[in-house]
Amino acid sequence: MPYNNAYTDSAHNTHLRRVKPGEANAISSQPLTLWPKNPHYFAYGGKPLLLATSCEHYGAVLNRDFDFITYLDELRDSGQNATRLFSGYYHELPGAFGITGNTLGASAQAYCCPWPRTDVPGARDGGNKFDLDRFDEAYFDRLLRFMDAAQQRGIFVEFSIFCPFYMNVENGVQWAVAPLHADNNVNGVPLADSLDVHTLRHEALTRYQEALVREFARRLNEFDNLYYEVCNEPYVEGTTLEWQLRMARALAECETTLPKRHLIGINVMNGFERVEALPDISVYSFHYTDRACMLANAHVPGVVGCNETGFAGGAPDFYRRQMWELFMSGCGAYFGLDYSFTVDDARGRAPTEAQPGSGGRALREQIAAMCAFLDAAHVYEARPEDGFLRRCMYGNAPLYALCVPGVSYIVYVGG
Repeated sequence: MPYNNAYTDSAHNTHLRRVKPGEANAISSQPLTLWPKNPHYFAYGGKPLLLATSCEHYGAVLNRDFDFITYLDELRDSGQNATRLFSGYYHELPGAFGITGNTLGASAQAYCCPWPRTDVPGARDGGNKFDLDRFDEAYFDRLLRFMDAAQQRGIFVEFSIFCPFYMNVENGVQWAVAPLHADNNVNGVPLADSLDVHTLRHEALTRYQEALVREFARRLNEFDNLYYEVCNEPYVEGTTLEWQLRMARALAECETTLPKRHLIGINVMNGFERVEALPDISVYSFHYTDRACMLANAHVPGVVGCNETGFAGGAPDFYRRQMWELFMSGCGAYFGLDYSFTVDDARGRAPTEAQPGSGGRALREQIAAMCAFLDAAHVYEARPEDGFLRRCMYGNAPLYALCVPGVSYIVYVGG
């Protein structure tokens, strides 16, 4: 479906015009890529950059009850330059994982996904069943409006296509309500165990997954503020690397017939793992990670980053220290979960004391200040180097350094 050059967002009754290459407010005419002088960082418009954000729980498009225009305005106004977005392939129910106002927790009425509902009742979320042989134009209209609005505001989008279903938590309800579950569609897919869904054991499921990947590649190809992640947290539930690389190959092959090529990422592990370069992959992301992991993967020819953190309690200090530690260790992207964004509060002002993690305007402004400093210091030419600090002490606080030997030294005193 051709994307209209203009649209009206009903929540704001605001007419928004497409950003076109060459216009004064255009960001770039080429997609986000790697900085050729140091591929541990991104590049855009011929300049290197870090991606850093404190963002909502990835449901901005799949949850119709969430006002994404207000949300993107707040990211821009608080100095964030990125957000993470789930495709709608996976969703949660309201209240999942102890998160109040969880944007991923969409009701059956609010859930917006790539496949349309039919007139056949009986899906396990209380709505009608899905048709996996068609794509939902209403969903893609909402997705394209989100991408366009993000691009106009200078917000880059990590688009995470797949996610396992966490059968060991929430009584397996995420798989029970998923469109690919045999009970929830009219297409006669096999009644698969969730541990087999993200493998190559069921060719019928794999075909639908590959078709979805190619549809996203075609629909989103025009956007420059985009890179893909194959699968969120594949390590928690049986997802195979072979399957992930097949999905990445399908995406890369589809883009060979299209005008633009986008970066593709993989979510490696919670915590620590040393990885080697993988075909088609340029971004290697970790969750809940640390300095040791960044340093151990300095050999990887791509961005190594942290694209989820946020279950360390409601105080912001942990996250402030963590992002400094990671960026001072060669990290190229930092995505924190911000629980002040809820379904009912897209401005990010909701209290976080009872949530699993932190958030709020003050933390977002700290992230913006950190990135402004590192950008001004041109961190992109530096490397982590603590050797010269071993002769220095500052109480018991850790010291981290980024250095261009003989030229410049950036030192962070932890605490």
